[in-house]
Amino acid sequence: GSAMAGMGKRETDLAAAYRRLGLAPGAEPRAVRKARLDLVRRFHPDRLAGRGDAGGRNLDRHLAEINAAFDLIRAEWARPAASASEARAKAAREAAMRKAVREAARRARAERLRKTEAERLRKAEAARKRQAAAEGASKPDQESRPPLSPEEMGRARRAMAGFLAYRAGFASAPKPRAGRVSHRT
Repeated sequence: GSAMAGMGKRETDLAAAYRRLGLAPGAEPRAVRKARLDLVRRFHPDRLAGRGDAGGRNLDRHLAEINAAFDLIRAEWARPAASASEARAKAAREAAMRKAVREAARRARAERLRKTEAERLRKAEAARKRQAAAEGASKPDQESRPPLSPEEMGRARRAMAGFLAYRAGFASAPKPRAGRVSHRT
């Protein structure tokens, strides 16, 4: 039977594969390829063609074992690469999930801030209205009147101008012209 037949565990199979190639487990890929090539050259049927039929079957068995050992080691080399790509994909998924969680938390904070600010503004407006109502109640002489018409506004301006002139001691009133005699004495 084969040197690797009957091995149950993957690690044991892998260690046996390295031993079959004459190497210590965990050897560099370059060393594994060189050992396989050396063994294939050594046991190749074309090289040892004159040994007879029984020798040929043994050579075929040796080559099958060498190739099986090499295939097992090569599969193990591919396995970490697949595991690494799976790990990168998992890390990318986890990073995307963390980013989504951070974004959701940021949106929730912004919404809470918006609601807090809206509540603060609502309370400030209510306080302003209460204060205005309290001030209005304390000043009964101020009535709410409709706005003045343009004619009423003009009369009010002229009246105010006259009052200001009177108060200023007629400083802005027209002075009598020279040559006119006043009848006042």
